[in-house]
Amino acid sequence: MYDLRRVTPASAVLSCHDRGVTDIAEGKLRVATRPARAIAVAAPRPAKAPTRAEAAGSVWVRGAFAAAWSAALGLGLLLVVSLILLTTDSRATASAGDAARLATQLWLVAHRSPLQVPGGMLSMPPLALTFALGLMVARASSIVARASRCADVRALGPVVIAVALPYAVIAAVLAGVVRSGTLRPSPGAAFVCAALVSGLFASLGATRGAGLGREVWQSVPARLHVPLQAAGTAAIVLLAAASLLTVGSILAHLHRFTSVVNGYAGAPGEVSMLLLSLALVPNAVIFGIGYLTGPGFAVGTNTSVAIGGSHLAAVPALPLLTAVPVGRAPWPVLVWCGLAVVGAGIAAGRRISRSSTADLRGRLQNAVVAGAALGIVAAVVTGFAGGPAGPGRLRAFGPSPWQVGLAIAAETAVVAAVVVLVTAWTGRHSRTASALE
Repeated sequence: MYDLRRVTPASAVLSCHDRGVTDIAEGKLRVATRPARAIAVAAPRPAKAPTRAEAAGSVWVRGAFAAAWSAALGLGLLLVVSLILLTTDSRATASAGDAARLATQLWLVAHRSPLQVPGGMLSMPPLALTFALGLMVARASSIVARASRCADVRALGPVVIAVALPYAVIAAVLAGVVRSGTLRPSPGAAFVCAALVSGLFASLGATRGAGLGREVWQSVPARLHVPLQAAGTAAIVLLAAASLLTVGSILAHLHRFTSVVNGYAGAPGEVSMLLLSLALVPNAVIFGIGYLTGPGFAVGTNTSVAIGGSHLAAVPALPLLTAVPVGRAPWPVLVWCGLAVVGAGIAAGRRISRSSTADLRGRLQNAVVAGAALGIVAAVVTGFAGGPAGPGRLRAFGPSPWQVGLAIAAETAVVAAVVVLVTAWTGRHSRTASALE
């Protein structure tokens, strides 16, 4: 109870929404609270799940936009570089249309789309540029997969197709547009090559964007896990050894490299040759794998560059070709090549011995499978990195895919099998010694 005579006249009117006022008499006020009125809140209606047709339509729309964005970004960067090189050359008479045509042709060659030139064909891709364009496709497909909320491995297929197919169509259209009297790309070949390259990078990007890397790996048969891991370990060893061999050869012939660069009078020519050489460094690393594993590689028809000796004719004035070894490999290079081959096999064998739970026969089979898997991948990569590089003698450029694949498969399998046998024997000997003690 509250005495309001000291606060306000008895005739004061109190207004209250959530409380009631009762028994106003003699200046005394008794306030009784009452519960607030319940407010009925309607439950939100569940969002309507998109139908299968709507989901597929959204994936195709996103994939088309992603493919167009990737192609436009790659072409735009190449166009900027082409315009800079052409406009800074005072002797150049090319127009902006010529720069756009050059950028498109480089974009097609980066996907290994063959270009018909007078007297031959150009299809050897600069792998650094291929990898850069592929990263754009992977990034775009990652965004599409994340937006599409791919929940399982089967959902990745539509995303990859939705990105790769429009990308390949764009490549075919561009191949038909930039045809000229001297360079004639094939729209059909451009479609197939762009579909393969974009499909590979789109698969990697979609898997990463959806976070399904573990699920994709688990979808591979379990019996292949150990040999594939061993093949991957051996591949890392070979790539590292070939990279060091390539860099060492470039540094050893650096004076010849700089003299060839300086032979292109003017900054635009020198910069162009430097950029082209940098874009072809990954190709040189792949060629180095062919060199250190035995088959070697070719720099034109009827030529060979191998550790046993080199047979060369006149080579193009490309700065990177100054690093091609001449004559028989010196003994430090021979030792390095032997260590690389043996090291790759040892890495594969140790991985099989540590990871495999099979018996000795199963481990030996894993060694053979690891060598075969690595040989197949090496043959595919070698075939992609080489190929015709122009007319005339340049029709043959790079290692022989089947020779490199067969050599790597045999060397890796044999060394890995020996490591598995030695590991099994030492393990059995140590267990026997422990039992006797």
